[in-house]
Amino acid sequence: MDEKIMLNSTDTTGNMIAQEIRKGISEGRYKTGEKIKEADLCQRFGVSRTPVREAFRLLQNEGLLVHNPQRGVQVPEFRLEELMNLQQMRTTLECLSARNAAPLANEENIWRLRELNRQISEFDENNTHKTDALDREFHLTIARIGSNPYVTDFLQNILTRYELSTYVIPFQGSRIPYTYKEHEDVITALELNDAELAEKYMSIHFHYSTLSLSKKLARYMEEIKQKKRKKRN
Repeated sequence: MDEKIMLNSTDTTGNMIAQEIRKGISEGRYKTGEKIKEADLCQRFGVSRTPVREAFRLLQNEGLLVHNPQRGVQVPEFRLEELMNLQQMRTTLECLSARNAAPLANEENIWRLRELNRQISEFDENNTHKTDALDREFHLTIARIGSNPYVTDFLQNILTRYELSTYVIPFQGSRIPYTYKEHEDVITALELNDAELAEKYMSIHFHYSTLSLSKKLARYMEEIKQKKRKKRN
């Protein structure tokens, strides 16, 4: 499909191009450290340099792009130390998101969340990014139910930054049964419209998620050390 068709009058062209770049990062079309060429985007969307530069400005403000004097505009390099900081911020937002969503959740919302969680449980080792995308949509759906646009926007930004790490530390199937159960607990609390319970179960989910992430980071760092030792030898 011609991307120019996607640009509509409800948003500025710069905003629409920025959204397409965000989507590209989320889907792995733009990798960490990759240069984003202004001329390519102008040609792709059939626009002048002005809206493309506006998109770059928006995304640099969000931390999703950086300007390197030698390389131009690029997706930022992934830094392991940033991941736990993002996890801390995400946990806070996710708990608030669940609390906000509980009083407003309806049958349609609950059905949608259960369907997403069912698809998450059908984990495919050969397509881990599909599971990651489903998990992302599960949590953004809860945020949207809560009807606080600031929570949704901030959470979406953090989740997009997370995508930069998933190509280094991919989603692993070993935690899927636990993730499924923890999600179901959150859904049940939302179904009961119990804000305190929803926040509690979301907190438990991210407690275990953070422990798992710490272990994955430790394994990754050990692998890096081993590779360095082999090169020296």
